Amino acid sequence: MDVPAGTIQGKVWGDTQRVFASDSVVVELCHAKAGWRCSTHHHAARANLFHVVSGELVVRALKDGLWDATALSAGQQTTILPGVEHRFEAHQDVTFLEVYFRAPLDAQDIVRRDQGGPLNDKESMSADP
Repeated sequence: MDVPAGTIQGKVWGDTQRVFASDSVVVELCHAKAGWRCSTHHHAARANLFHVVSGELVVRALKDGLWDATALSAGQQTTILPGVEHRFEAHQDVTFLEVYFRAPLDAQDIVRRDQGGPLNDKESMSADP
């Protein structure tokens, strides 16, 4: 289902608001209520990044048959790779960004036009921005 940017969707645990979506990235602003969790699930082909804006979020992931818990507070994040069972829990009210993206991204996916350097470098002064 294609959800337009700005759309708020209610969830049993809180709500999400679509911030951005493309073919390879979706960003949602989420609010989870204290004492609630999402379903235990996995994604076949996309990674899931959780970035906490305020409050605390516990992200649980099944690794080698055991549940690993990562406690996140404001400014912290964690990524769950495709195929990994996971869920999040709010032990207090929390606001976080949930970013879905196709993984793995190719770190070598860059074509450099120049090498960069100081702003007064002759090469940067003569090149078109």
